[in-house]
Amino acid sequence: MDKHSNEIKVGIPAKVLRYFPIKDRFRRMFRSKRMAEDLCWHYTNATEDGTMRHPVDSISWAQVNDKWPDFAAEPRNLQLGISTDGMNTFSMQNTNHSTWPVLLVNYNTPPTMCMKAENIMLTLLIPGPTAPGNNIDVYLAPLIDDLKDLWAEGIEVYDSFAKENFTLRALLLWSISDYPALGTLSGCKVKGKQACNVCGKDTPSRWLKFSRKFVYMGNRKRLPPGHRYRYKKAWFDNTVEEGNASRIQTGTEIYETLQAFRNDFGRPLDKEKKRRRPELEDDEMVQEEECEESNDLWRWKKRSIFFELPYWKDMHVRHNVDVMHVEKNVSDAILSILMQSSKSKDGLKARKDLADIGIRSHLHTEVRGSKTYLPPASYWLSKKEKTIFCKSVSVNPPNLGSLKSHDHHVLVQNLLPAALRGLLHSGPRIAINRLCSYFNRLCQRIIDPEKLILMETEFVETMCQLERFFPPSLFDIMFHLPIHLSKEARLGGPLHFRWMYPFERYMKTLKAFVKNYARPEACMAEGYLAGECVAFCLEFLQDSVQVQEPVNRNEDIEADRVVVEG
Repeated sequence: MDKHSNEIKVGIPAKVLRYFPIKDRFRRMFRSKRMAEDLCWHYTNATEDGTMRHPVDSISWAQVNDKWPDFAAEPRNLQLGISTDGMNTFSMQNTNHSTWPVLLVNYNTPPTMCMKAENIMLTLLIPGPTAPGNNIDVYLAPLIDDLKDLWAEGIEVYDSFAKENFTLRALLLWSISDYPALGTLSGCKVKGKQACNVCGKDTPSRWLKFSRKFVYMGNRKRLPPGHRYRYKKAWFDNTVEEGNASRIQTGTEIYETLQAFRNDFGRPLDKEKKRRRPELEDDEMVQEEECEESNDLWRWKKRSIFFELPYWKDMHVRHNVDVMHVEKNVSDAILSILMQSSKSKDGLKARKDLADIGIRSHLHTEVRGSKTYLPPASYWLSKKEKTIFCKSVSVNPPNLGSLKSHDHHVLVQNLLPAALRGLLHSGPRIAINRLCSYFNRLCQRIIDPEKLILMETEFVETMCQLERFFPPSLFDIMFHLPIHLSKEARLGGPLHFRWMYPFERYMKTLKAFVKNYARPEACMAEGYLAGECVAFCLEFLQDSVQVQEPVNRNEDIEADRVVVEG
């Protein structure tokens, strides 16, 4: 039945959306005394020493308490996060099948329980075989409708711990996803000139003529006025930097900008042919493109359905930049350029870009006879140094591309600074060490907000040092996004509550339910419901005696008492 027209349609559906309603499951959470008690943990366990251990200690949580005191007055009201990403249900690299599970996480619980699999709730299974793209808002509509009801009216729930009925309300704090999925959820472009979802039209981008891609440098604008790096022309792009970083758009400003945006859902987007930039563009063409891109609506693909939530435009952090994927991509790019692998971003085109910009003449290509020679760079490892490095981290050079996200996490935060000691020149090595130190301090379980401000300033200098020693082709959008991580940590709390690791592990569990490859989504739905039923039954059996536990059936008989026969 069409909920808008009440028309009943008969036939085989093109796609089946599996929605697991959240209201009844929220009621079931409070049927457990243990869970009902844990859901009030945040109300009496805020920080007392100024550090952040949980999202309850963050600015975003305090903003909710200040702006909506009636919501904050009830400690049992839920504050949620949403996560989604595409996954290949067949675990085969040569199969392009993308199923999108939509997960909810509840932040009311203690830190030891918050990101456990038991606290993550599957709400939607968006079917494949292709990614939903902009049409994801059509699939999210049932969930958003329930979230709007939970905010406006709430539902009546029985609390088994307090032994009373109350009205439960819920609020969605933010979304958690990798960067392409962030663009799908938020509706903004994550490629091209304005690829940064935070900076928007003020993204510091530059087009490389020979590499034929945008890079994102310009970090000297974020330095304090009068900093010496601002005047080092030869170190950077042959210019003196006198500009300052632009102000970031608020959610209210974005909401007002998108008021006139008309969404067109329900059909696949027409694939436009990729425009190929000519080698030499005339001034009129460049001016016309700049005029078009200066429009506030240019970087938006849709008006996100999340703005239907009355409070969404007022949130400080709406879509989190996922540190897991950023750290993995940064580590992969640095390792590739150090080891000069096939994925290295330092090649012939990168050296031609250096000559085009007019910097680092000692790295420009040299023609020797019929061959083009690339001079060795200070960030290259020699053959002997590669062997020493690989022994230090127990990795063979051919297998660098097979490292997973957690491998890169351990490599960046623990192994890379020690493994490069004595191998590289001091300049590139110090810059890489500072980058690793930044990620290490950022991912700590306990964070001092005052130190985050200092870390943000230090990291801008670190990025400037990387720009000085490494080629411009290295600085894709993944090298720009870490600048915003420290600010998001100040606003949202520790990063391990807002990264993709627990959700990726949960998706692996869902993938294990697939036994019939003809119906992968149905297999996941049945497996998940079976797990829900088992968990529900276990709540009633917690106080009962386990089968394996021996029971003394003669407790009334003393141990030293003589038993009289007959």
